[in-house]
Amino acid sequence: MMVVRHSRDSNLTKAIVRDVASLRDQLAAGKFGNVKVSTAGDMNVHPGLVGASAKPFRDAVKAFLEKHLSPQRLNTMAVMGISPPEPWVFVSMLRVPQAGLIPVPGPTLDGLHAAQMFSIVGQTHVVPAACHE
Repeated sequence: MMVVRHSRDSNLTKAIVRDVASLRDQLAAGKFGNVKVSTAGDMNVHPGLVGASAKPFRDAVKAFLEKHLSPQRLNTMAVMGISPPEPWVFVSMLRVPQAGLIPVPGPTLDGLHAAQMFSIVGQTHVVPAACHE
């Protein structure tokens, strides 16, 4: 998943959306690794990054990012990791001069934690829980 922040350049936003749709369509048509890939279904490791399509799709996503992102425009990032089948761990990051991208505490959490975990096993599903004011 990619989130595109609002841009005053609507042509740039349209180009990004068009390129993401093209990647999706190429996966469905079997253009990566000669295997048709569906992105429908439960959330998991992206199906294009598994099996025969993994390397060519990864290279296409890398090229997409290099085309649309420049170091001057990349200020924040969110990453997610999973240890199948769970938990899912989400981390917010901020670009800091001389340090690069670093994890930052989430103000929607408790202001202290930089990561949030989601799991459907057990009684607690989200740790730490979002703060409610």
